[in-house]
This record gives sequence, C-alpha cells and structure tokens, in this order.
Amino acid sequence: MPDFEALLSRITVPVLALFGERDTRVDWRSTAALYARTMGPNPRADLTVRTFPDSNHNLHRSPTGGLREMIGMPERRAVEGDYETMAAWLGEKVGAG
Repeated sequence: MPDFEALLSRITVPVLALFGERDTRVDWRSTAALYARTMGPNPRADLTVRTFPDSNHNLHRSPTGGLREMIGMPERRAVEGDYETMAAWLGEKVGAG
C-alpha cells in the first residue's frame, strides 16, 4: 500500500497491537517496529504493544507457529494472557472514559 507509513502516523485513537512470537505469516518484529516508528511518537495514538512467546499468528498456543501445525491442531487454545491483556487494555482505555 503506497504511503502506508503516513496513514499509520495519522491514527488518532488508542491502539493495542498483539503479536505471537511464533508467527510465521507476519514478521512481528518488523511490524512492531513500524508501529513504534509511525504511531509511537503520536500521543493520541497511544500505542500499546504486547507479544506472546508461545503463540502463532492467531494467538493460539503453538510449539512452532507453522501452518501445518495450525491446520492440524485438534484444539485451538488461546495463549495464556491474551484475553486478560485485551480486557485490561479495554478497561483502561474505554472503561475509564
């Protein structure tokens, strides 16, 4: 997308970015750095970044993060702490207002 960085830098609402560190679809480090570079300096964007070491792209518990593993998962279990992180963030950003 042309000028994606300019678009991100114009965001004026709080942002919660959640990343699985075993994501094989998106380079979470590059994406987090992009967000920090574009939204981070903007106090109105109020960027919060959280990562989950044992999770894949979908924030499911995952030993490798691979697509075959994800397809073959008999049970998709959310990584520990993701719902709590979202609830706490929402409570702080939305509930306080």
